Amino acid sequence: MDGRIRKVLDYIESHLNSSLKLEELAKVACMSASQFHRTFKRDTERTPFAFIEEIKMNQAYQLIIAGNVKVHELTQQLGYEDYETLSRAFKKHFLLAPDDLKAIANRIKEDMDVNEEGLIIKAFEVESEDQIIESLEPVIAEFKQLLYDKGYSEEEIESAKAMAVRPKMSQDNSEVNLVKNKFVIAENNQIWKSILERK
Repeated sequence: MDGRIRKVLDYIESHLNSSLKLEELAKVACMSASQFHRTFKRDTERTPFAFIEEIKMNQAYQLIIAGNVKVHELTQQLGYEDYETLSRAFKKHFLLAPDDLKAIANRIKEDMDVNEEGLIIKAFEVESEDQIIESLEPVIAEFKQLLYDKGYSEEEIESAKAMAVRPKMSQDNSEVNLVKNKFVIAENNQIWKSILERK
C-alpha cells in the first residue's frame, strides 16, 4: 500500500467526527483529488467515502456492543448530520437499526453473562436455515481465529454458547427471550457444533 494512503487512513480514523472532503484527504496525501481517488481505490478496493462509511459503521458497532455510548450520541461522535442518516447507513451495513443492535446486545449480555469481547451479532437477509449457516461461514472462521489468537483452547470454545437472533414470526407465542417485541434470541448449539467441525 502506498505510504501516502496509509497516512490518509490514519487521518480518517482520527477525524471520524468530521465531515471529510475529498480535497482535504487529497491534501493530506499530497496528491491531486483525481490522483488520490484513483490511488485510494486501487489500494483499498473502495472509494474514499465508502471506506470512511465502513470505518464509521464498524466504530458505531463496537461502541454499541461495548455499551460505552448512548445510541443517539453516535451522531455527533461519527460526524453525521442527524440520527436518521446514521441509522439508515447502519441498517444498510448491518441489516439492523442501531437501537435494535443495542437492545439485542444488552439482552444477551444480561442473560448470558457475556462481555463485549465475546459478542458478535450479525444479521443476514436469508430465507432458510441453510442460508444462515452458509452466510455464517466467513464470520465463523474469523471468530474462531479471534478466539485462538486470544489464547482460548478447543475445550473452552466447545463449552461456549452461541445465540441465534432471528425476527419474531407471527406464530411465535413465547415471551421468553423476546427483544423489543421484534426479535427472538435462542441458544443454538447446532451452529457451535458446525463451527467445531470446521478446522
